[in-house]
Amino acid sequence: MTGLLLGYCWVRTHITGLDKLPDAGRFVFISNHRSGFDPLIVLNRLKKYDIAFISKPSNMALPFIGRIAHGAGCLPIDRENDRKALKTILQAADYVKRGVCSIGIYPEGTRSHDGELLPFHAGSFKIAQKADAPLAVACIRGTENITKNVLRRVTDVYLDILELIPAEKVKAMSTSELARYSSELISRHLAAAAV
Repeated sequence: MTGLLLGYCWVRTHITGLDKLPDAGRFVFISNHRSGFDPLIVLNRLKKYDIAFISKPSNMALPFIGRIAHGAGCLPIDRENDRKALKTILQAADYVKRGVCSIGIYPEGTRSHDGELLPFHAGSFKIAQKADAPLAVACIRGTENITKNVLRRVTDVYLDILELIPAEKVKAMSTSELARYSSELISRHLAAAAV
């Protein structure tokens, strides 16, 4: 279904760093967030990794996107309610630990409307720590152009896997250190790509 939608929107995806993702075992996937198309790109191009995203409840209620999200096993997170949010984090960690699926998170918490990287929420990284799982750090570019280009021209999207942080290193770092490290990694990559 995601392939059809992206094909209809004339999206051409370029991926680098796939060799950094593990051949076996689950992981937590994080990336910057530029558009509602970001998870669709990941679900479509990294489907063999069975990544389920954590998303706002409002996204799960959207007519077409909501169906894809539910079908992909995505988990809603209520950021207004700490107890419910923690329940989602623990459920996501359990999925990764038991090998049900990998989990995808956007630590910015929302889309960046100007392309600038927003501050990362350190709590997002608890999932990888609690699951004792590696953390895949990725960077996405170009999805912010899909809507304005649709039916007019092809949109080139770039998905770059920057690093796989081993589970031992994830466990040894604090969530704020992981947030800072990942944010700086993505920020440097975005700056280099803009040159």
